[in-house]
Amino acid sequence: MSKLANLRLRRGELVARQGAFQQVLAPLGPVRVHLFGSRVRPEAMGGDIDLLIRLRGDTPETPLTALTRRLRMAIFFRLEEQKIDIVWDAPGDTSAFLPMAREGAAEIWASEKRN
Repeated sequence: MSKLANLRLRRGELVARQGAFQQVLAPLGPVRVHLFGSRVRPEAMGGDIDLLIRLRGDTPETPLTALTRRLRMAIFFRLEEQKIDIVWDAPGDTSAFLPMAREGAAEIWASEKRN
């Protein structure tokens, strides 16, 4: 996992996103949010915000598409509109993309307790 010091995000952006994660994701139980892609590579230029959301409990009752919309809106209300890609990593998911997203990802928020 990459170190937080190497992230290409300003501190205020990170704090604002963490507030959105708390609002939308904390009720889901054990969740970890990782930044991946160009924003964890200091030498990279530009790039959207790539988030990997790792669920460790039961699959949520709310569809992931609805949770994605809620999270994007919560971030939008805290920051200006940005291109954000959200990838969900749920127990039992066998997507071939997940190992690539996990590699080099940096954890930026965690909620280990069910609210």
